[in-house]
Amino acid sequence: MNIRKDVKTTKIIEFYKSGFSINEIANKFSCSEQTILYRLKKANFPRRTCKEGGRLARAKGRGHLFKSMVGVKHPAWKGGRIEEKNKGYVRLWVGRDYPNNIRGYVREHRYIWERANKKILPKNWIVHHLNGIKNDNRIENLIALPNKKHYLLLKEKARRIRELEDEIKE
Repeated sequence: MNIRKDVKTTKIIEFYKSGFSINEIANKFSCSEQTILYRLKKANFPRRTCKEGGRLARAKGRGHLFKSMVGVKHPAWKGGRIEEKNKGYVRLWVGRDYPNNIRGYVREHRYIWERANKKILPKNWIVHHLNGIKNDNRIENLIALPNKKHYLLLKEKARRIRELEDEIKE
């Protein structure tokens, strides 16, 4: 084997161990990233995990390229309405400054109730859909209740359904 190639591979491994990315090493040696990957593979040198690579990038101040690109500024923006899978609720983008948001999103029925009543919903309160349809967010269909009262309401509703089912059977 060519001694020059061995020295080059050793230097590549040293740079890689010291935290340089594949791209940075390729630029240093004026070759492609594929060449660097090939040399590391030939030397049976283990690759970094994604987690390790991310940690190194953040340490160098290069992580999270799209951190400032949230909401309308993000290239994948689709209007700010997301339907929750398997739950039926709709979430709206309101921004990270809005109280009780989850990554900038709030459930639409909570947001509509808060806007209509001009106050933020207290912790442990639930906005209940009177007709049971989770994406019917008309204000006349929404009622806010403390968690305990909401539980009692659902319990009473289930009891009444059982009564009506029994009547039908008779």
